[in-house]
Amino acid sequence: MKRKSTLLRTLLAAAMLCVGGSAWAQTTTTLLEYGTTKAPWTETSAAEWTGKTLTVADDNSYVEYSGTDNSDFANTKTISPTSGNIINVTAVWRGRSNTGRYLADNCGIYFRFGNIVVLQNDQNQTHGYSFTGLTMSSATTFNAGTYRTDIANCTWLKIETEINTATNTLTSFTIKSEDGAKTYVSQSNIALTNPDYSTVAFGFQRGGRHTTEKQEQLKSIVITETTQSIAYADYTVHFVDNNGATVKEDAVRNGEVGTTVNANSDDIATYYNGDYKYVYANDGGGVKVTSDGKAEMTITYTKYGKYAYTVNAVDESNNTLATLATANPYEGETADLIWNKYIQVDGQWYVTSENTFKETATEAGSKNVVYKPADIAYFFEMENLTRTGGLYLTEESASYSGNARLRISRGSTHYTPALAEGVYTLIIGCANSNASASEVYVYTRSSDGTLSEKLYTHTATNGNTTLKCDIAVPEGYSIAFNGNEGNYNNNARMDYMTLTPAKFEKSISAAGYATLYTDKALDFSETGLTAYVAVENGDDVTFDEVTTIPAETGVLLKGDEGNYSIPVVASADAAESALEGVLVDTEVNAPIYVLLNGEQGVGFYKTTAAFTVGANTAYLPGTATSGVRSFIGFRNEATGIKALTTIELDGQVYNMNGQRVAAPQKGLYIVNGKKTIIK
Repeated sequence: MKRKSTLLRTLLAAAMLCVGGSAWAQTTTTLLEYGTTKAPWTETSAAEWTGKTLTVADDNSYVEYSGTDNSDFANTKTISPTSGNIINVTAVWRGRSNTGRYLADNCGIYFRFGNIVVLQNDQNQTHGYSFTGLTMSSATTFNAGTYRTDIANCTWLKIETEINTATNTLTSFTIKSEDGAKTYVSQSNIALTNPDYSTVAFGFQRGGRHTTEKQEQLKSIVITETTQSIAYADYTVHFVDNNGATVKEDAVRNGEVGTTVNANSDDIATYYNGDYKYVYANDGGGVKVTSDGKAEMTITYTKYGKYAYTVNAVDESNNTLATLATANPYEGETADLIWNKYIQVDGQWYVTSENTFKETATEAGSKNVVYKPADIAYFFEMENLTRTGGLYLTEESASYSGNARLRISRGSTHYTPALAEGVYTLIIGCANSNASASEVYVYTRSSDGTLSEKLYTHTATNGNTTLKCDIAVPEGYSIAFNGNEGNYNNNARMDYMTLTPAKFEKSISAAGYATLYTDKALDFSETGLTAYVAVENGDDVTFDEVTTIPAETGVLLKGDEGNYSIPVVASADAAESALEGVLVDTEVNAPIYVLLNGEQGVGFYKTTAAFTVGANTAYLPGTATSGVRSFIGFRNEATGIKALTTIELDGQVYNMNGQRVAAPQKGLYIVNGKKTIIK
């Protein structure tokens, strides 16, 4: 009777195969086992794992690795499953790592079977999982307990997987608490791409620069394989667009007879071919695999073309200067177009007054951005500078010019291309990315890489700030930047820089004269101004015309009323002048001679009381003309001046432009050479 029953089951199984069903006889084999009653942890079994030295717990309940090194590691075992079998993996594991970097940086501690990975990262304060290997940045996260604490308080995770290697399908995947009371993750029927069924490992992947404190413990792991005898047959997949046109070549696949197959993850992914994009629409409900191999499934995609969007630079008359950015995204997609605040066209620099340098295109169209001529010599996006050593960023938020921002951090120096000789006003927008202030240091750099002494220090606070300074650059030298010495976290982010020929701004009143004193060397040759140094000759003072002056040299200026930009130069020949001056408002004791437009006309009037000399202006000391004159007027600007008359300043009132006032109203005036408030 028993023999007849066995024969009947065999005949029924064969019949099922003939009609497209399935039959199986299963045998289960253990491929790997540690940490169970049958195979407890010992020093010997722990040593069977390749990698770091594992420590066995005192009660033999788990093995552990802990360390503070800053490199990748993995404790690994390999197995040799038979293709076509079902693999089951059950493991109890936990870990912690004070990483300093996130899963998005591909940094964390992990348990891995092939491409199936369970992750932990204290910086994220989360766990994660992935079916594509150690691509932590794309992991799906989940929460399961305590982080950044002693590992004894961390949650044990029970990881269970079942894989059909015949179809490369992750049949089931769960992550639970050790006792099974809580389920954190539950996935099923996941198609595996390029699967690896031979490796089991737990370890750490470094995605940051910090030394890392890490611990992980493996309590148990069991891997089994189960044989299966299932009928399989081919089926054909067709790929068409919404008009029925073929999108790509047919695919012949293999499936279990009698089961319904559907589009897999690769089929559902958007497909690109030249100027067209194909987005998955449907698979017609799938198809049942038949034993004759003639089953067919048609997958349909919606076809999308491209559209064009352009951003143009135009002048104030709407004439096109240049194309700033173009994009040709697919229909249904957006595209970000980014451009610069400054552009150069035919050797001329232009600047836009707009503060936004990004446009998001959603359909075909264009945008015009108005630019005006700009008086700059150079413009550089900071991320395009050359870097030596240290760290940097290639992409950042668009706070300034709209492109990526450079980060100056520990050990990095960035520098411009070689520049033409000159004195430039350097302007850079800076923003500090951390709570404390960051310093940026400015140098010149020779062609052999030698840095000058530190020329300028800028503190970038926690918010947008501007670095601005004048810097003299020898021919062929670069401008270089670094900062944050010895500190990773203090770093200054910078977007773009401009170099403008340095100028000193000066105004001439209707009187036609002014004095000047500055800490910069200047060149008056093409300014429309005439500059004179003062020379004492006994009781006379004469003015000699000069075209350049070194820094801290007082001069008399003659010119039409207006504002003047005087070029700053690196140096100038020495020029002696009897005119003394100040760089900031300074009260100077009497007697001195100050330039006024008074009762005797424009000239130097002697003060009888302390007088506040304005910033960047000059005066004649009281010893000029032996101090015997009250007024020094101009006789002949071409040949010089002499003392013409002696007039005391008793009670005379002048406004702040040096003009005499007969009936002063309320306000600030000069009386007897001293600033006075009349109420």
